[in-house]
Amino acid sequence: MTHINLANNLTDKVKTDALEMLKNDPEEFFYNQNSALRNTIALMYSGNIIDDKKLEEVLDLAVFKQAENDLNFMLSPGDSGLKYADFLPRPELLAYAIEKRIFSREDERTIPLSPGITLETFCRDLISKLKKELKEMEPVKPHVAYEKEQTLLDQLENDDFMRRENPS
Repeated sequence: MTHINLANNLTDKVKTDALEMLKNDPEEFFYNQNSALRNTIALMYSGNIIDDKKLEEVLDLAVFKQAENDLNFMLSPGDSGLKYADFLPRPELLAYAIEKRIFSREDERTIPLSPGITLETFCRDLISKLKKELKEMEPVKPHVAYEKEQTLLDQLENDDFMRRENPS
């Protein structure tokens, strides 16, 4: 296996792992603008390693998961008093899930909203907003150690090529 294949396999593994992390535990991605997961996905999306279709598919699942988490948070008894959906850090996650009908009508009736707010006025489009955020995000450049690793991989690949072209 060549070093380019190894690098491609590593890229595919990072992509797969990042998307799985986003689907299964989306809180860090949605609520921490500087998270490593968000940065990795933004870098891969801006580099066309993750395409629009795949990103939309995974964002849908992640939004639904986080919306369920947020609903459970709002409905859980606690000492913080009544928690209104429109005061969530990212209320559009819940709004998008409501628009996509992932909750039953009974669940929707339990969603606490501020007085004067209806589910219809609460709901907004999210996926295009999230994609825009990722496109506009300045991904942190890989750290120096990664650049050194890439230089080493490039050199090894070059050496491998030279050995194939000039066998002894």
